[in-house]
Amino acid sequence: MKLLDCTFRDGGYYTKWNFDSSVVNNYLKAMESSNVDIVEIGFRYTPKKEELGQFAYSSDDFISSLPISTSYDLAVMINAKDFITYPEGPKRCVQDLFGQCKDSPINIVRIASYINQINSCQSIADTLREMGYQVTLNVMQIANKSEESIKRAVESIKSWESVDVLYIADSLGSMDKTEIDRVLDISKDIWDGDIGFHGHNNKENALSNTFHSIDKNANWVDGTIMGMGRGAGNTHMEHLIVDLKDRGFSQYNPKPICSLVVNDFQNIYDKHLWGPNLYYHLSATYGIHPTYIQDLLSLGIYSTEQILAGIENLRKAKNPNSFNKDVLTISMVDHFVGEKENIMNTKIIIPARYKSSRFPGKSLVDLRGKSLIERVWERCCLALPKEDVFVATEDDSIREHCEERGIQVIMTTDKCLTGTDRVYEASLNIDADLIVNVQGDEPLVSPDDILKVINTYRENPTYVCCGMCPISFEDDFRSSSVPKVVTKDNGDLLYMSRAAIPTNKQLGFEKAMKQVCIYAFPQKALKDFGQSKEKSRLEQIEDIEILRFFELGYNIKMVETSQSSIAVDYPKDVERVVKAIEEYENIHG
Repeated sequence: MKLLDCTFRDGGYYTKWNFDSSVVNNYLKAMESSNVDIVEIGFRYTPKKEELGQFAYSSDDFISSLPISTSYDLAVMINAKDFITYPEGPKRCVQDLFGQCKDSPINIVRIASYINQINSCQSIADTLREMGYQVTLNVMQIANKSEESIKRAVESIKSWESVDVLYIADSLGSMDKTEIDRVLDISKDIWDGDIGFHGHNNKENALSNTFHSIDKNANWVDGTIMGMGRGAGNTHMEHLIVDLKDRGFSQYNPKPICSLVVNDFQNIYDKHLWGPNLYYHLSATYGIHPTYIQDLLSLGIYSTEQILAGIENLRKAKNPNSFNKDVLTISMVDHFVGEKENIMNTKIIIPARYKSSRFPGKSLVDLRGKSLIERVWERCCLALPKEDVFVATEDDSIREHCEERGIQVIMTTDKCLTGTDRVYEASLNIDADLIVNVQGDEPLVSPDDILKVINTYRENPTYVCCGMCPISFEDDFRSSSVPKVVTKDNGDLLYMSRAAIPTNKQLGFEKAMKQVCIYAFPQKALKDFGQSKEKSRLEQIEDIEILRFFELGYNIKMVETSQSSIAVDYPKDVERVVKAIEEYENIHG
């Protein structure tokens, strides 16, 4: 029997793969004392994303810095798709991310692959084996696949002779004992090596399914502390290890893990509240990817009725078992505004100035076959219907470009002091109860973030509302091009500055937020702003236009958004943004 704990890998879906150092130390001590066989530290990802913590990448240097024990083996997981789509090919990707096993703190690599990707995984597995690693292949979403497709996949894996463990993953938490029997019986007729089982808890069957797989001769099983993991989570390690010992696996010691639950992970659970519920049960029943449910719940903007209606829409979507953020937004947009009689007449205006001081003509710059302004407009149209989305510009070339693509355009003067002044001029030509200003230089602006700002305004109709997100790197904290945000605990803005705030006596970087340029304005506030003939005093000093509202006496509610923005401010930004778009399209299509 091999017992594997994957808390710092699967649990990262809730913490963005950041864990407090005291929790890490106590966790690793508990793994040692409990005699768990394998600890899966995290993923090994490429390329690096600034919002993800070190456990997402699990580099050898990072793992070596941890208080690791020699009493257990160490594993990381990789997503096959990342390696298959690597520009220089999967073999080179392995070589770029892994050194020789003899020089590494890890000795096990788990490859997570969908069944239709299996044939593309051979070079990944072969290269890892050549480098000395033990390799497992976790076949995701194998439930309800045809006998023929399962046979073909298992036969291929066996023929490589580079995979040590065939792992069955109940990715959607939908498997019952009959389906486990079917999949394992088909597999065992071909596979004569070790077999593993990874359970998800959507229907609260993860623990019983894990023991059923053991009864069917699976000899690798895993879990996470308190079931911490994507969506409804996994088999609870504390339950699994207690029952394993009770069934005669005397090598395991449950007490340290039980203490870890009470002393360290209960607080994490209270904050993130993962675990099974009605929505996850429905997602398993309907074959819907659990991340759809996790995102719906984390936004905190939908009623029960809206979530249930959205699940029904997702059920009818193409490939609901594959997560796509845009599909989620499209499925929910009709339900965001509530009952028809309560709909607020909302319009989005995207200011687009040709004569940008830092990058003239940037609205028309090509980003993988589409202009910057077209990409921003498309993202906004995932939040509101396209008839409610406008571009405001002073330039005929931008107007002609937009009109050729069916984008509504409102012409403004070239005297506007800021983008918000341009939005005000444009707003005089449309009928709207609420105007939303979305910056015209962020081609991957999140539709969910737009909706979240709108919803916050509806709850605070006398406020100006604006987005913000955490600053991940000290360079951004020190940069004068990044407006920093300081708020009260309730999100009310205290001040916004290009200076490095808040800071301590040593002027150090501890925790800070930056502005995300999505604004929602009360009509009177936008009018007062637009009728000002010059920038206000603090606005002039900081060159941050929202400070004009601040100085006009308006309360400003800052809304934490789900991700950092990626803006085109200078010509040098184009390459970085194109790369980000390419990565996004590789994931979401």
